[in-house]
Amino acid sequence: MNFKKLKLLTELIDQYEWQMGHGLAVWIEYSNCTTVFDKILEIDTERFPNCLAERTGIYIDHFEDILSFYTNDIEKLFPKDED
Repeated sequence: MNFKKLKLLTELIDQYEWQMGHGLAVWIEYSNCTTVFDKILEIDTERFPNCLAERTGIYIDHFEDILSFYTNDIEKLFPKDED
């Protein structure tokens, strides 16, 4: 995946958080799902087990598992909070 697509991906993800036991958890609004999954990642959300439909979008845990197929710089795209 090229840098432009990765940059667009980070812009389309509404929120993210590194969570203990859940890895990289992301929230994506429904209006952005088609672009994220069909055009950038090119995967079928219905076949991906970590998607959970919520009120305004979807929640995905262990998103780093998906991203690892595209880049090794996941923490550069989604930095961990240093608390």
